Amino acid sequence: MQTHDNRGHRGNLDDTTYQTHLQTMQGLFTHRLSRGPLFLEMKRTIRDIRRKIGHAALKVVVWAFHDSNYIRHLRSEVPDWFKDTGPNLWIAHGTEQLLAVLSSQGHSGFSVGFALKFFETIAKFEPWGPLTGKPEEWGEPYDSEGTQQNKRCSHVFRHADGRAYDINGKVFEEPDGERFTSFDSRVYVEFPYTPTSEVVKVPSRPSCMCLHTSGDNSSCLVHKEPRS
Repeated sequence: MQTHDNRGHRGNLDDTTYQTHLQTMQGLFTHRLSRGPLFLEMKRTIRDIRRKIGHAALKVVVWAFHDSNYIRHLRSEVPDWFKDTGPNLWIAHGTEQLLAVLSSQGHSGFSVGFALKFFETIAKFEPWGPLTGKPEEWGEPYDSEGTQQNKRCSHVFRHADGRAYDINGKVFEEPDGERFTSFDSRVYVEFPYTPTSEVVKVPSRPSCMCLHTSGDNSSCLVHKEPRS
């Protein structure tokens, strides 16, 4: 029986060294491929295909539930939106798709309220349940002071010394109903913490767009004069 000696391909390398060298070369090839234009083009193509499949599937669901009470109500409330050519049109179609999926789930009058509340919370990237403050809830420090952002709630942070705060802890409301936040919105919190925002009634904002609820704006770099 004739045998083949592959040592000619590896020179004087022993088996262990050859295998290590081979794995290194394969790793370099894979690394370069993963960062190359061909790989990026493949990712874009796959993403486009998935998006088209998703849109096609949603069209089928809308067709199947086009006569549901939800969609009938939508079309009776904003019939002109479906004739629009601007943002109202794609908002109408997007809402129709969401309502078609909701229709397919067979909710009762009770469960639909819970489902909508749950959907709203998750769609806003808000936490479902109190924050615990445990180490796994925090991202890596992102500045020289060691500040970390909470992974479950993007408007909650903590200092390097462990003190946590919610930058949306206070929401200020002007007489005309317009609401806004500022540096003064920061509220320090303790865990477990369920994110909440206290609404504070204030006069119209000064031109510098900052707020000093104490009335002392001497430290403001822009607004030096007393508020009118």
